Amino acid sequence: TSKKSTHCANHDLPILRSVLKSNMAGYLLIRLTSGLIAASITSYKDAPWENFLWKKFIRSIIVGGMVGIALFFLNMQGIFTVHNPGLLLLIIFPIERLIGETYKGFFRRTTHAEFKYLFINYHIPYERFAVKMTAGALFLVAATLLLALSIHLSGVLLDSSLQPIYSGALVGLMAGTLIAIGGGLKDSQFEGFQIRKFFRSPLAGMAAGVILIAFTSHPAILLLSAMGLERITVEFYKTYYTRKVRGIFEGQKPKYEAWLKKRWVLFVSYCLGVAIMLVLLLMNRV
Repeated sequence: TSKKSTHCANHDLPILRSVLKSNMAGYLLIRLTSGLIAASITSYKDAPWENFLWKKFIRSIIVGGMVGIALFFLNMQGIFTVHNPGLLLLIIFPIERLIGETYKGFFRRTTHAEFKYLFINYHIPYERFAVKMTAGALFLVAATLLLALSIHLSGVLLDSSLQPIYSGALVGLMAGTLIAIGGGLKDSQFEGFQIRKFFRSPLAGMAAGVILIAFTSHPAILLLSAMGLERITVEFYKTYYTRKVRGIFEGQKPKYEAWLKKRWVLFVSYCLGVAIMLVLLLMNRV
């Protein structure tokens, strides 16, 4: 841990610290909010074409809760402590997305349409479940190593003589670039490589890093929370503002058109989750 990280940890005294350290139920409930945001985004995009599925909606909330439980025990052991619950909520978001996408792509028997062309283009026999699972395991190893390298580089930047706003921007740039690589690898298989879309995540990540450097200077916390904030803001733009149709549904008529009018409730649940995140983040700022 860097000197700046230690300095931040010593002064980041949250209102909810006692709850987070001693009450797993309270900890879990706060973390479920991250899953709610993810579930609201996914269901809003998919419901008009696939219908609203409670099983799918709840799955993201459950995964977010499971990640929260894991982080609770890491916190109890002093391995990975995040004093600001708003930051922790942001950290859970990209982890939940990574777990969800990896399961969807590699660890379930039926091949999701979003990943089918990826397997075909890279000559992976996706019909063989064992091969697909092996590819998933290798992907997780590669993602973990890339994330570890990014955290190390983040620490170097945060320990440098750069002003915090610049080091925060560079860490955020890395966070957004990681997301752009993952998204580009998957989406370009069926909608082509879109350079404007690719660079949107690094730029949004830079903005997230500039904002969040005011809340933490811990390399792992800053990188992961910047990834979470980038996803939440970019998904708001794509999903709720422009209402962009997902590539796999492009050109298809919605099968459940009633959800085009009813899905506003999923925007409300998204806003509720984001509001909770902002309150937790700002209440516990130094």
